Amino acid sequence: MGLFGEHYNIGKELAGLQSKIKKGKKLTEEEESNFFQLSGGETVEQYKVKMGKSELKIDDNCFLPSYSKDRKKVLEIAKANLPSNEELIIGLKGTFKEYLLCTDKQVYILKKGFMTGHMVGSGNFKMPYGNITNVEVNYTFGGGYFEVSAGGMQNTRKSYWSQDPEDSASKAPNAISVASKQEKEIFERAGEIILQKVNKSRNTNDNYVYQFAQESISEAEELRKYKDLVDEGIITEEEFTAKKKQLLNI
Repeated sequence: MGLFGEHYNIGKELAGLQSKIKKGKKLTEEEESNFFQLSGGETVEQYKVKMGKSELKIDDNCFLPSYSKDRKKVLEIAKANLPSNEELIIGLKGTFKEYLLCTDKQVYILKKGFMTGHMVGSGNFKMPYGNITNVEVNYTFGGGYFEVSAGGMQNTRKSYWSQDPEDSASKAPNAISVASKQEKEIFERAGEIILQKVNKSRNTNDNYVYQFAQESISEAEELRKYKDLVDEGIITEEEFTAKKKQLLNI
């Protein structure tokens, strides 16, 4: 097949995927990966925004910037980068082209532009609430930063003013630069909301573990009772085995 034929097939496959998106059909993971490659790095969500097809849900009490210009930009970034099956609950902009986007499922930090170390493209940090160990704002006179921490992450002290990737807040994937006391207070409020989600996530997991443990104990007690019946000759070994399989779902 010649070069023209290859380009024709690529264009045909991309057009087919675009048609599915326009019709509201969900792509498989493989199709999404193919779309990204064939479109030159454009995600399905970015294409949906371009076509006016994005379905990102926004919570009625979503915490957004007070300035309409920043609010519009944050929502544009969110719709272009977040999955449509998640609901936006926080959308804030840092000092530079840094965006804190929190959904009902996880926290995202997106970075663009020279000041964040991205001459081209962007940085995308994301973390489920269950993996987060701490959220804090470090601020001194003249500037500071908001930071998300997780188990296993080695956090070092950062500087608002530094451009060294080792300690620059603007270049760190899990931090956002904070320039003023007003921004500090806004990000502190965002941190409180995130920690509430973290605690809720942990409580849910703890309840699941507790429930699972209780069910396991109940099944063990039930099996002991049936084993006693076997020993007493009230039921047969075959009946006990059948009951065991039923209780253990095997």
